Amino acid sequence: CADPYSHKVVRASMGAVFRTPVVQSTWQEVQKACLEANIPVAVTALSDRARDIRQAEIQKMAVVIGSEGQGVRKEILESAQKELIIPMDSRCESLNAAIAAAIVMWQMKQ
Repeated sequence: CADPYSHKVVRASMGAVFRTPVVQSTWQEVQKACLEANIPVAVTALSDRARDIRQAEIQKMAVVIGSEGQGVRKEILESAQKELIIPMDSRCESLNAAIAAAIVMWQMKQ
């Protein structure tokens, strides 16, 4: 997880870090809040169970994006209600987390 105030993150945020409150929480707190608000949690994952994001109803879900190298943390992966995959050309190796998050958020608005 990146430090929200590291110089690279602050520069990449183009000033948004100064206008948007940063919330830090444990997975257990987030999971509890989603459960209480009746918000299902999905994760992006490379697995046989993962459903193509274009065919998934994700408009009212929380979606966890893992790091490019390690993916979603095991405890989050195991407790998620749905696994999603972003289909890619077989010649592509992977997407970085920022690009994956942008694609997921775009699909959430469809």
